[in-house]
Amino acid sequence: MPSTENEMLSVVDLNYRNKTVINQRGATVEINNSTDREELKLSQFSGSNVTLNNLVNSELATNNKQTKVINDSFESVGKDKNTFVGKDKVTRVVENTYDLRGFADDAQLKSISSWKDEMASSGIPGINSQFPILRGGYAMAPALSSVTELDGDRTDNSTKNQRKDVVNNEFSKYCPVPIRSKHIDEVVSYEPVGPPLQTPGASETWPDDEDINTGSGAVGTRAPGVLEFGPALNAATEGGTWKENELRKELPDKLKELQKDKLNKIEQKIGNGGDTIQFIKRNKFETVGGAVNDFPSIRIDPYGRSQPIEVAVGEKTTYTNVDFVPTVEDVNSDLNFPGGDYTLNVGNKYNVIVGAGGVQIKTSGSVEIGGTSVKVAANKINLMASAGMHLTSETLVELQSDKSISLRSKRQIYIEPGLGVKSNLVVGGGTYVEGELYVNHITAPVEIQQTEDTLLKGRFNCRCDRVLAIGEVQIGNKWEKVYAYGFGEKAEDLIFNYPHSHHFKNIPLRTMSSNEDVRVRAQCEGINSPSPVAASSQHHERKPVWEQGDSRCSVIEKEDDCPSLTEADPEESQCAIIEEYLDPNSSSGATVAN
Repeated sequence: MPSTENEMLSVVDLNYRNKTVINQRGATVEINNSTDREELKLSQFSGSNVTLNNLVNSELATNNKQTKVINDSFESVGKDKNTFVGKDKVTRVVENTYDLRGFADDAQLKSISSWKDEMASSGIPGINSQFPILRGGYAMAPALSSVTELDGDRTDNSTKNQRKDVVNNEFSKYCPVPIRSKHIDEVVSYEPVGPPLQTPGASETWPDDEDINTGSGAVGTRAPGVLEFGPALNAATEGGTWKENELRKELPDKLKELQKDKLNKIEQKIGNGGDTIQFIKRNKFETVGGAVNDFPSIRIDPYGRSQPIEVAVGEKTTYTNVDFVPTVEDVNSDLNFPGGDYTLNVGNKYNVIVGAGGVQIKTSGSVEIGGTSVKVAANKINLMASAGMHLTSETLVELQSDKSISLRSKRQIYIEPGLGVKSNLVVGGGTYVEGELYVNHITAPVEIQQTEDTLLKGRFNCRCDRVLAIGEVQIGNKWEKVYAYGFGEKAEDLIFNYPHSHHFKNIPLRTMSSNEDVRVRAQCEGINSPSPVAASSQHHERKPVWEQGDSRCSVIEKEDDCPSLTEADPEESQCAIIEEYLDPNSSSGATVAN
């Protein structure tokens, strides 16, 4: 027997047991009042039932189920909710549908904006978008502290690092007037030109400061890099000695500090929800965040890369001018941004069909399209890029049009290594060729030109002595005939002709004293500018040799460095006068001298 009251209570069963059943043919009502098993169950003849107990509200509809609400309907689920549909599901909404996911109230959405504001005001996105070295530049889209400082030195101008094989010779003189006699033919031997007859060939040349200044500077093509940094320095920051960006070294510690002091508290308020996962035989993940990440996605150094942009004519050589073009780099700007990614994985085919309203894809970040074959078709296509456009292929880049292909630029269009034209080439302005010009035929307007003077000696038109009378001589009081020698060495070179030249038809041309003078003339007449150089008109004349005058772009006629002959002294012998004869009829004023 129990000895105490507590022991007696422990033996007694205090659980209440009671169950009531109302059973009819059409339905059954069961009420269970037992302790911890309280339950209400409604069962219908078909087997459909509704059960309400301490753990679950359960409903079974063995056939159809219909619910109609005349006014509003509200449903709140404290935790998870699962829905299974064995076949089709149709949802019809007369007006708007709002699908709000991932947040309990607007305060969580505001927390995402607060996270973004704290990150932006910290300067971390801007510092992350700076270059690792202080080469200058900026980020797009702009952000706080996104401008990279410029601290260091440029390297030497890479334009000078090109070897050119160039001819640079100068014409000295053409005098005296060549003589053509029986034994001497100074025209064939080129004696008036003087040694060396064979001028030096092309030699290795490198463009210097003067070439770059005159070819690409203020008096040349006005290349931006040469105008801003001069001919000695590389226009681009590429290859320079730049200091390291110390701010980027501090970035990990600064991010940890911000995360600890501010972001952790904000992220706790944001909550963990927000993802939507739909299972459609294969995988599809669709996620939309609560704020837009507009932190910098690229960084740009407008002077970043060296690029050949033109071929310019210098004074001693032509050269390929290397100038600056922008450098654009992607920036990893997600920074664990809390929400905003959208991922779509399609196992086979993805189709988007849109009507006349069109399709717009806009982003403040980069766009990547990849595939084994990419096709774009439209009535008109516009491609625009402010910091450079690159078309690259290992095998072929082809531009084809049935009507017109135009390449337009405010500057020269640079082609490397060569240009091949299958049919015709038409140039509306001037043309400069540093190397050899090979051509099978030339059609040009006629120009009447004149050869240089030549002095001819000769013999009388006879083969025997005392046959051809050439004059009379007075001997005493009697005039005797004078006969020409007609045989042997004594008959040669008895005649002294006036120096003479000939007219001939030729293509219009202009002769300069040296190769360098040709380049300077091309520079001064605008070959390095984008405007066309007009052709010079025909000048029917004996062609002078031009050289640079007192100023850089002036020309003067080159004077032959020949001995000057004074008029003959009347007291000199007739033979001396002939030897130093100055031809009054020569158009060049050339002299005859041994």
